[in-house]
Amino acid sequence: MFMKNKVYTFILMIFCCGLWTARAQDSTACNAQFTAPVSGNTVFFRAADSVAGVQHFWNFGDTSQLGFGPYPVVTHTYSHSGVYRVIHLVRDSATGCNDSTSQLVTIGTPPPPQCSVSVTYSHDSSQPNQPYFFFAQASLAGATSDSVTWTVNDTLVGRGDTLVRVLHNGLNTVCANLVTNLGCQSEACVSVIVGDTTTTPPPPSCSIGFTYSHDSTQANQPYTFMASAAIGAATSDSITWTVNDTLAGTGISLTRAFAPGTYTVCAALITNLGCESTFCQTITVTDTTGVPVTPPDTAGQLIRCFPNPAYSSTNVILRLDKEEVIYVRVYNSMGSEVEQKTVSGFAGTNIIRVPLGSLQQGIYYIQLQYGNEIKRSRIQKL
Repeated sequence: MFMKNKVYTFILMIFCCGLWTARAQDSTACNAQFTAPVSGNTVFFRAADSVAGVQHFWNFGDTSQLGFGPYPVVTHTYSHSGVYRVIHLVRDSATGCNDSTSQLVTIGTPPPPQCSVSVTYSHDSSQPNQPYFFFAQASLAGATSDSVTWTVNDTLVGRGDTLVRVLHNGLNTVCANLVTNLGCQSEACVSVIVGDTTTTPPPPSCSIGFTYSHDSTQANQPYTFMASAAIGAATSDSITWTVNDTLAGTGISLTRAFAPGTYTVCAALITNLGCESTFCQTITVTDTTGVPVTPPDTAGQLIRCFPNPAYSSTNVILRLDKEEVIYVRVYNSMGSEVEQKTVSGFAGTNIIRVPLGSLQQGIYYIQLQYGNEIKRSRIQKL
């Protein structure tokens, strides 16, 4: 009798434990989550649910897939750079559960953020000599700030979301150039044809001149140019400086060091009412006062940057015929590299922001290299 009771007890324990195990399996939910560390073009996929009996299905997003099977850990190598959506399905026939999830995997350098800008304008043609109002609408693609610059017939005329300007008779191409803090760039242009009419009064008059000073008694002293403008009824103006036909800066003043030689310095004024005026002077530098040291590895064609002089950053304008990777390097006056960055250039006008906030005051050189081309610009950090 005692042995019979022990047998009944053993059978009861087996039945209860089996029932408890079955219930534990029934209450277990599948989990399709996974990790995907990347090494080069190879991705190592590891499922969060690695319980025996769970089957895994993988779709790698590049037309390749691995059918249902015991594959909690798999490796896949992609043939091309890009962003791929990987789908993971799991199922457990013991519990009858199913789950699925997906995530994006980036192979190689991720593409630049896609931003865009568009331009609209209004104009009161019923009144003579009325300015055009241009408005930029930007899609920032996740960026938190943006910079918009305006050009009219390839001449820089303003910054900000709006532009107010009287246009000359004929064809005018007005472009808004957008640069976001994430490095995305976009350009939008509109063409405006202004008709010639005898009832339209001439544009308002304006004039510009400048004086300059230089302390030749001290070594390495730059020249300082100060503009004076008469803008009539205009409410705003834009002044750009050129030295030997190369853009040297914007604003009311220009500070610049020269090597020995002859230089033609010009200040060009453009008002918001369309008036333009230019004043030039020729200076001859006969000594080495103020000569900067040119880095030996920044030889290349000069291009313009603005603002110049600058406090926290400057923008370099570069026109490309096709998409190019642009390597940006900044050198100090002793030829040492102090800043570098890489940007993705697009076909058209690129406005490349170069940060200067961490640099001390002085003369610096910005070098742009793309393909076999090297171009440079000279900037004074205030």
